[in-house]
Amino acid sequence: MLGKKNLIAVVLSLLLCASLISISIAEEPLDEKWNLVWSDEFGGTELNMDYWNYDIGWGPFDNGWGNFELQYYTPENVSVEDGKLIIKVTEEERTVYEADGKPFTTYYSSGRINTKNKVMPQYGRIEVSAKLLEGDAIWPAVWMLGKEWPEELWPDVGEIDIVELLGQEPNKIYGTVHSPLSEQNGFQGYSSTYVLNEGTFADGFHEYVVEWDENTIQYYIDGIPYHTVNKDVIIAQYGEESWVFDNQFYFIMNVAVGGFFPGSPNENTIVPNQMEVDYIRLYEEVEPTVPQLNLQNGTFDNALNGWDTYIHSDAAASITVVNGEANINVNYEGNEFWSLQLNQGPFQLENAQTYTVQFDARSDVARQLEVVAENENFTKFVDETLNLTTQMNTYTISFTMPANEEVSLKLLAGKIGEIVGVPHQIYIDNVRFYEGLPVTEVSKVTNGTFEGALTSWDQYVHFDAGAAIQAENNEVKISVSNVGAESWGVQLYQGNLDLTAGKQYTVEFDARTDQARDIQVIIDNAVYHQYLNQNVSINSMMSTYQYTFTMSEDDNTSLKFMLGNVNGAPSTPHQIYIDNVKLYEN
Repeated sequence: MLGKKNLIAVVLSLLLCASLISISIAEEPLDEKWNLVWSDEFGGTELNMDYWNYDIGWGPFDNGWGNFELQYYTPENVSVEDGKLIIKVTEEERTVYEADGKPFTTYYSSGRINTKNKVMPQYGRIEVSAKLLEGDAIWPAVWMLGKEWPEELWPDVGEIDIVELLGQEPNKIYGTVHSPLSEQNGFQGYSSTYVLNEGTFADGFHEYVVEWDENTIQYYIDGIPYHTVNKDVIIAQYGEESWVFDNQFYFIMNVAVGGFFPGSPNENTIVPNQMEVDYIRLYEEVEPTVPQLNLQNGTFDNALNGWDTYIHSDAAASITVVNGEANINVNYEGNEFWSLQLNQGPFQLENAQTYTVQFDARSDVARQLEVVAENENFTKFVDETLNLTTQMNTYTISFTMPANEEVSLKLLAGKIGEIVGVPHQIYIDNVRFYEGLPVTEVSKVTNGTFEGALTSWDQYVHFDAGAAIQAENNEVKISVSNVGAESWGVQLYQGNLDLTAGKQYTVEFDARTDQARDIQVIIDNAVYHQYLNQNVSINSMMSTYQYTFTMSEDDNTSLKFMLGNVNGAPSTPHQIYIDNVKLYEN
């Protein structure tokens, strides 16, 4: 058990926010589909006790919930009226006692409810429609706590704050996560705020949304994204132990008053007062039946994200990523060609259309690899057996579809022909699956793989922007501290690209970022005449992007990546990664 002083510091820090601030006012339509799995619309006249529990009293450790707050939670301060949950704050003086028996006076009653052991999601989309409060020292919150609390101590157990507000700033909300990272940054969590231009969050209902999966926690207010918590960023900054959001969490709704945080009540404190909640809804993500033909993470820069693996019981192997390549570590390949698999899909392919599969592969012993493209009934449209050597080679397979079909791409490393008979390793990289015949990729870009340096590339950072651009791990890393006012405020570019009138060209590159944003890709000449101007939305997944254009005249052009303020880019520091840049004639 923690000592009183440490316990106060720990539980107090549950609630401290706003260490990292970012505000977005650009609407982003939701394009993912979700399936409603639970909701409380607060119909009827009583709280649904199949969903909710009451928290009662002055806190589980007799210290005002770790913050020496001035409210005492009662069931009487929670009600359901006219299709809404009401949590009321009223004046009521009580004498309570600290853990060591010292008396303490609370001056208010309020309400706090939770769904522990009743509704405890792991991932999903959470929607809450609520009308919050205003008044100094009033502190409404809708949040989530790891299911193991209090047996497991905070912040190790994890916390996801869906929305918090300090009544003295009624036009500002906070979205915050807490985990062991909180101990390293003064218990301030990883947080962002959103500020209304007009009015307050106590004036009416707003919808607060969190979309939570194994890699990201994304915050929205009325459909506007304003905060992204990225697993890779958290782990890079605070260590593996700081991502504790892969477990079940339960919901909490409450209104606190006073304490060390948010401060003492005064003449501007408004009591009686109440928070109203119209609904809370939980959705699970429905995987699209057929993703577009855009194979994900073919360079394996993001571990095995986007890929599925299969190891049959008759085989002994592991499938991981080593040094940016898929690694199939085979002790025994099993009895069937399908006993070991690396696959992705399904993809929607069209009748009479030609498609190409390309990838690099090698093995540390001579053996075969089978490439299959098949539908869910195992009808094969590609079934090619390739001979692997110890040399990394590029393999290309093109085929034409005889029908409209949903097809998965499978790389099979089980028993093909004779058993290899010795432990060995297969390496696969740069997998591509695209429409059309193979292209001749004689790139006009020099050092598009950034092999250890930025040779042949130039960079520009305007005085109103801030960025550091460097080659790192054979990709270019752009650390943006300030996007500036214009898209061209931060640039990576290469010139002296002689292109020919009437020719069609393709720009291709891989990109990712730790905060979802847009970048701009431009082909222009010395007087800024543009032959290509393309906005590109990138996210935490390293993906390949291709854009085609036709030259109207012979010209000496430049390829430019504009990384400044493109479509309201994030105002907080972030990183962009670019690799495998090509510009070739079709």
